[in-house]
Amino acid sequence: MAVRWNTGANHGSPQTRGRVCHDRRVHHVYSCPMRWADMDSQGHVNNVTYADYFREARLAAGEAARIVRIELEYRAPLVFRPEPVLVESSVFGSRTGGDSVLEQQIVDLREDGGRTVYARARSVLVRTRGRLPAVTPSAGTVPKAVRW
Repeated sequence: MAVRWNTGANHGSPQTRGRVCHDRRVHHVYSCPMRWADMDSQGHVNNVTYADYFREARLAAGEAARIVRIELEYRAPLVFRPEPVLVESSVFGSRTGGDSVLEQQIVDLREDGGRTVYARARSVLVRTRGRLPAVTPSAGTVPKAVRW
């Protein structure tokens, strides 16, 4: 699996919940293997599997914060092939504490130099000190530590 890191500043900062994130961007590219079991009866990657690909890339990048919000945008169907797909990830915000925004996309680099984007995701990550309380169905409410 190929993994590349690029760290830079002044690449622009997205806004999250009305606040501008810190001016820090970390870029990571993960080569994600496809599995035959990822396919649905239509012959393409099941929509839920895209979220798994994004999670694999996030963990490969060492990003272990808790996701409190995720938005997925499906752009094109992805069919099985032996070559892996690329998952590009960019983190905006603080890596030492506080909220961060993780933007990811599943892409293919074509021979003509173009790119095909299959899906995009935008996640809000939260880092806390210590463990977050578990949310169980019997709790009835969401603990303050994990509320939006």
